[in-house]
Amino acid sequence: MRDSCLATALSLLAFVVTASIGRADVLRGSSGAAYVSILAMDRIAIRYFEGCSGAEERSIPWSEVESVTFEPSCGSAIAEATLAAPDCPDGSLDVFVVDLGGQATPVVAESVAITADRTVHLDTFHPWEQAHGPVSTVRSIARRKICRNRIPESYELPSSFCHEGRQVAVAFDYRAPLSNKILTNGFSFILQPVGPIPDGFDVDAFGAEVRNAFQSGISLWMSSVKDMEARLSPDLRKFLDGRTSRSPNGYQLFIPPQVIRLACPQSATFVVELGFDDLELFPKFPLVLARAKIEGRTIALNMRAFKCFRSQLKFGPDKRLSFELDDGCINLVPIMAHELGHAFGLNHVDNETTHALMDSQFSRDALVPTERDTLALATILEESIVGAAPGVLKFVSSSGVRPPADWKDSPPN
Repeated sequence: MRDSCLATALSLLAFVVTASIGRADVLRGSSGAAYVSILAMDRIAIRYFEGCSGAEERSIPWSEVESVTFEPSCGSAIAEATLAAPDCPDGSLDVFVVDLGGQATPVVAESVAITADRTVHLDTFHPWEQAHGPVSTVRSIARRKICRNRIPESYELPSSFCHEGRQVAVAFDYRAPLSNKILTNGFSFILQPVGPIPDGFDVDAFGAEVRNAFQSGISLWMSSVKDMEARLSPDLRKFLDGRTSRSPNGYQLFIPPQVIRLACPQSATFVVELGFDDLELFPKFPLVLARAKIEGRTIALNMRAFKCFRSQLKFGPDKRLSFELDDGCINLVPIMAHELGHAFGLNHVDNETTHALMDSQFSRDALVPTERDTLALATILEESIVGAAPGVLKFVSSSGVRPPADWKDSPPN
């Protein structure tokens, strides 16, 4: 199937004039070149429309492609010579060479991706970073072999790019293992303050608290699902089994999806808003701790009305998760767990006889997922849900979760 797609695409040699005069991309392989419209790519394959104005989506692996050139119009492509493999006594690497128009030195990247929003994402060698910017700045991307000692030590990125050091996490990627695409094998987020940041507030330090709470919330949900593994569907059991390591002695280690905090928004899967001054989202009454987009990727914390938040998996003598911590701050862990439930698609489930984490008001005996919560999550993880993009909060959002009824702290005016 792939061979036939390639033959069809490359039969349209570059320099064939088409009726379209719009933007076109040129896909080059050993058999020739073809005009296409690139939809997306990663380090494995390229998705595209055939021709300058085609509507049929195709896919081709990078192993059959030499380069992609981003042209301003059909008929403007320039022939490129095929480069011979270099002689590398110390060994070579398969890399992507990215020509950013106007930059003296091309970027040598370990991997490259283009997403539907026309953003290019690069994993570079020197420095060991991730970089993100508009596809409009890219002249070409080529798959090449390069000698290990010929990788440039530095490069210059256009001012429109955001870049930061790469992070490493166990079993981390952004693939969705189930029908609910909000659950991925790894989560990333950015902080987005709304309103003036108070003097003395340390955004970076608070970002670490949010990351810890986000990770703890995911871990609580996934652990509770795993605890009822025998009652789950084959697809859910397969997902859990894939994240479980087993030793020869019979020990098991379950690794829930890991969470990282990013500075660049282009690859973040979640946005956590810090509502310092947002009376529309957080009116004075009713007093709520946080809100989230249902079936979405945005969580907002009410920073204006509460003294402080911190993250701690602290359980009291009664084996219940603590709502208040020793310094008087509110524990972010149950808040993030509750709001993640909304993000996955759960609504409030108030019940007069039993308490649950997804109630509209916290109860001290249900600050972690209950059996009712867990069964609801297991069901919704297998529903076909794409979810809203990061940063979208309005419209179908939760009404907010309230502190426990016996909470005594007095919020500021």
